[in-house]
Amino acid sequence: MSTAPPPTVTDLGDGRERRAFPVSTLASGDLLTVTTLVLHGDQPGPTVGISATIHGDEFEGVLILREVWRTLQRRELSGTIYLLPVANPLALGALSRNTPVDMLDLNRNFPGSPDGWLSEQLAWTISHAFLERLDYYVDIHAGGTFPWVDYCYVLNDEAFSRAFLSELLYRPAQMYAGTTAGVTTARGKPTCVVEIGGGYQDQALHTQNGVRGVR
Repeated sequence: MSTAPPPTVTDLGDGRERRAFPVSTLASGDLLTVTTLVLHGDQPGPTVGISATIHGDEFEGVLILREVWRTLQRRELSGTIYLLPVANPLALGALSRNTPVDMLDLNRNFPGSPDGWLSEQLAWTISHAFLERLDYYVDIHAGGTFPWVDYCYVLNDEAFSRAFLSELLYRPAQMYAGTTAGVTTARGKPTCVVEIGGGYQDQALHTQNGVRGVR
């Protein structure tokens, strides 16, 4: 298969949609899905995607994207925004960095495989249902159980990274293999990876800064 299975689409009104993409059937018989939230702006423009919780112990991105989804209006937007608040539902449920079924790091297994380990199937679905649709991509991470110094990676578009308004920028000598950012940069899509929040403390300031960066 070269495309993701068709999603279950729910029209939420006012330019908003929820799209649930099937990934695999779990041992329990439950269907594992990944869900994107889509907001179409009033004016034409690029498609921007923002993901969070690829690592399940880094939940701060969910708080940021929840607030973005709650406050952003279509009249403010030129183009389309895709939000992937929970990229790894099983890992978030277990508050685990890795997918608990196979103990693989989802963000080392992109672009994935439709016939591989569960993490590889999840990566494959995200690659085809989400990443390939984007013109610009932001991936939100956090410190997990540890407090973290907020910073933003400079990858293939410095101006795009600076637009997040992080006080600290980081230029990695090389990227880890198998990441979402590796997929999008290889396709020439401007990509920004953000580290913000962590330590399971009050995240209000980090959420505020994250929403500011996204908007």
